[in-house]
Amino acid sequence: MAGLGCYKLEAVGEHAKLRDGGADLTLWTDKPIALGRGVKEGEGYKYPNNWNSLSSRHCTLRFQEGHFVVSDTSTNGTFINGQKIGKGHTGQLTVGDSFGLSLVPPTAVQGNQTNFVNTVEYKLIYVEGTASPMQSPAAVPPAPAAAAAAGAAKRKQDASDAGPATAAKRQRSESVDPANLLALKERNDELRQLNEKYRIQLDGFEQQLREAETNRQQTAEQHQQQLKEREQQVGRGG
Repeated sequence: MAGLGCYKLEAVGEHAKLRDGGADLTLWTDKPIALGRGVKEGEGYKYPNNWNSLSSRHCTLRFQEGHFVVSDTSTNGTFINGQKIGKGHTGQLTVGDSFGLSLVPPTAVQGNQTNFVNTVEYKLIYVEGTASPMQSPAAVPPAPAAAAAAGAAKRKQDASDAGPATAAKRQRSESVDPANLLALKERNDELRQLNEKYRIQLDGFEQQLREAETNRQQTAEQHQQQLKEREQQVGRGG
């Protein structure tokens, strides 16, 4: 199993170490991990029902490119390096960060217990050479640096696999010869000049047609006038 490893939430607070089922939480990367009092088997890690200040589904962790995205669904807060994420918001948890689930509000210090622990506290670590029993070998996470490199390689591969049409278009654009571009421009100019020449000729033909129609109408009117005059002369002669 050399070269493999797993992520863990290492218990550093007293309350975290008292959790039934083990203090440290081994994390998997192929599906979300839920933490809370009402978490079912296979969904994540369950906390004692009498830890009332923890929500039934306090938060969810989801692995993404070398770190965990934490979704806070709690009432009393989820913390990364002492900073509250806030219900309905997400935060990024990386190796070495502290991670806390609020158990009681910070102001609820009982009596003179000045060292009273008010959160379930962990630290995210990566253990080399240990595969998680909750994962298949294919799902065992790589080391953080390797995971980040793999994510960058995947994004590069996705960009290069944009599709045959895009690849063909890129190939055509990269293979255009400047001389070909100049020839195309000259041919385009020639076609534009021919188009203008034909347009002028067409305008001349249309003008000739209009003049011919005008002449025809005038000739027809003259013939009608002459015919009318002859009819009048015949009528007077009779």
